[in-house]
Amino acid sequence: SRCEFLLQQGRAVADAAYFTGESAPVLMRVGDPALPAGYDYDAINADVLLHGATVKNGRITLASGANYTVLILPPDDPNMTPQVLQCIAGLVRDGATVVGTPPQHSPSLAAYPNCDEQVKKLTGELWGPCDGKSILENSCGQGRMIWGKPLADVFAAQKLIADFEFSGADSATSLVSGHRVAGEAEIYFVSNQRRESDSADCKFRVSGKIPELWHPDTGVIERAPVWNERGGRTTVHLAFDPAGSVFVVFRSASSGDHIVAESDGSVAQAASAPKLKILHAVYGAAKGSGEMDVTTKLSELAGSGHLDIVANNKTFGRDPAGMRKKELRINYELDGKPGHVTVPEGKKLILTAPPTTRQSPQWETSIAADGQPVVKAWRDVSVELQTASTKVLHANAVGVPTPQEISGPWTLNFPPNWGAPPSVTLDKLISWTAHPDKGVKYFSGTARYEKEIEIPAERFQAGHQLWLDLGAVKNFAEVSLNGQDLGILWKPPFRVNLTVAAKPGVNKLVVKVTNLWPNRLIGDEQLPPDVKWDGLKIAEWPQWLLEGKPSPTGRLTFTTWHHWTKDMPPLESGLLGPVTLRTAEIIPAR
Repeated sequence: SRCEFLLQQGRAVADAAYFTGESAPVLMRVGDPALPAGYDYDAINADVLLHGATVKNGRITLASGANYTVLILPPDDPNMTPQVLQCIAGLVRDGATVVGTPPQHSPSLAAYPNCDEQVKKLTGELWGPCDGKSILENSCGQGRMIWGKPLADVFAAQKLIADFEFSGADSATSLVSGHRVAGEAEIYFVSNQRRESDSADCKFRVSGKIPELWHPDTGVIERAPVWNERGGRTTVHLAFDPAGSVFVVFRSASSGDHIVAESDGSVAQAASAPKLKILHAVYGAAKGSGEMDVTTKLSELAGSGHLDIVANNKTFGRDPAGMRKKELRINYELDGKPGHVTVPEGKKLILTAPPTTRQSPQWETSIAADGQPVVKAWRDVSVELQTASTKVLHANAVGVPTPQEISGPWTLNFPPNWGAPPSVTLDKLISWTAHPDKGVKYFSGTARYEKEIEIPAERFQAGHQLWLDLGAVKNFAEVSLNGQDLGILWKPPFRVNLTVAAKPGVNKLVVKVTNLWPNRLIGDEQLPPDVKWDGLKIAEWPQWLLEGKPSPTGRLTFTTWHHWTKDMPPLESGLLGPVTLRTAEIIPAR
């Protein structure tokens, strides 16, 4: 809701407008010439050009307020009506820059054949000697027509720097962004495209304003602790949770001193590569002959450690067994563990390697309520902060307690009437799917972990915070300590602040974990069917359901679509850990 609200404010910022053309069908022809990284685009049609488009300070400005440095014509569309071409000619004479090939004739028969003559006359005036090969540009009035020149060169000639760029912790860092302007506020949305912690120095085409970080998951708004301004852009160091995102908002004029750099003198460790290996994969008829080897293709798709595809002819390029029901059969290794999965045609397959071993930040800088910088340290560290006035601040953490893994048995309680026993004792944390009891293996719903944990008195010191790190959770966790509700964790990192609820000595920890529905559906598939199917859809409503009775075969679920089969592997579920107590020291930088 917070994302949606902010992304509706003001208007989008884009430097390029790709014209959709006038030929039927109207298409958004984006990417030729290629848009350089760091710039954004809109697609616009003839209507917005004909009704209110003007040129202000060299930018094509629409009635809505949207404005663009360059208008890009469809490279493979030789058609344009004289009215639209005349409109474009007026914009160019007023100072606009237009990129593209000259149209040859009108797509309309209105005033034919004079319409084609008008188009040829106007293209001659606009493009002049420009041929797209040896002559790439022609001046016309105050503007320019460009043909055959890369957009990067066009932007460079106009001294238009990229709107957003980043330098990541390593070459695999992947961020996407969007930019909106609302009044005097510049709003950037930045999203981490990897399911692991990451960080990057992000450059925004804004200067003279303080960057604020608006966190959509918590609603917290804070000043960016570390940023620098140079060459008309502001660089902000951003740290991301796995698949995390943040809004960077510029709305107040910058003043006073601020932190421009931070360091602890250590060298960042590179992340290890994800480990998902496709050993052998075949797509073909479920029964009978006709198949194709797709090992190479799936290996390429799984190169990032994640495979998310639909098993169908479109994915693999052809139909290996016409008029037959097909399936995808894969032998793979996931983090060194062998596995096999069979996916019916039309079904989706998701295989994900475990998160890479990139460490979460061991310390972080923030701005306290009084406006002074502080460092939160998870280990002993000596942090140095440099300000814009070249002042150097220090924050030293000494004697931070080491993380304490919570080991030993856990009591796991299940709700009644969902196939699982009332409770089981786990000597160590495992996925429910690894438990020998089938009721646990195929359970879907919310189960309750209980454990008494001993928290040493030395972890309770002034200026310290006590945190619980649940490690891996599949898929949601609700945490309480000593009867105090500490909230719901729905995404990694699954960490919660225990400081207000914890006490020295014995503490009662309860973690309620909720997984997804497929496991119970796969478990029910181990039983005889209780409905008639027409392919993947239900053929008719079963009588036992109409009479309000339980399934005669003992199934606990009922669906009208055959989503899962008994041979599909259940999804990892439960509290996987390791569960760890961590202490953070909060240190003012001086």
